Amino acid sequence: MPVLHTYRSKEGHYILAGVNGRIVTYRLSSDGARRLQDNSINDCDKFSWAMLLELIRQGDAYTGKAGAEDEDLSGWTQLGLFNIAEHEPSRAEPVPLCACGSMEGLHIAELAASRTASLLCDECRKTRRDQIDASVPIYMINTPPALDHLLERSGVIPDDSVTAYLELLNTNHAAKWKSKVLPKGKSVQTGLFNEPEKEQQSLL
Repeated sequence: MPVLHTYRSKEGHYILAGVNGRIVTYRLSSDGARRLQDNSINDCDKFSWAMLLELIRQGDAYTGKAGAEDEDLSGWTQLGLFNIAEHEPSRAEPVPLCACGSMEGLHIAELAASRTASLLCDECRKTRRDQIDASVPIYMINTPPALDHLLERSGVIPDDSVTAYLELLNTNHAAKWKSKVLPKGKSVQTGLFNEPEKEQQSLL
């Protein structure tokens, strides 16, 4: 399960999670941190993958190029407290992934030669940059109609990764916020995000 952390050297929060045997750091917007804290999720608390996916979908949690601000300043990894296997999504918690298994910096990319759309991470976009006509961060395509419109307008065929992402968008993630948080040895019932959806950004 993802874990919320507080930066020690500056204001703000970040999220640590395990994906395919690797630790992934998600930067968190101030709105995203507030939404978690409003639902009784504080420093070092675990929370569900459904919550993280909703934050990603709203653009409040995202990965970027590795830098000093992405280091695990909480000390969890240094002290051996972060067991990657325990923090990976289960089969019952599907997450969007690149074909290589990474969640970092996912974009929906249009591949020119095959006329297909694929989810690609930062590294795969670099290695396949000559094959890509255009790409859009997944947080900018955060509703099923927006993804359908993008595919129709581009005239490309979604591959398995994009089809799986569409299925995720069709899932009512908000309902899963009823699952319990697991903070510091006790369980706290979370509430729902009783907030209006952010307006979908126009890309076309």
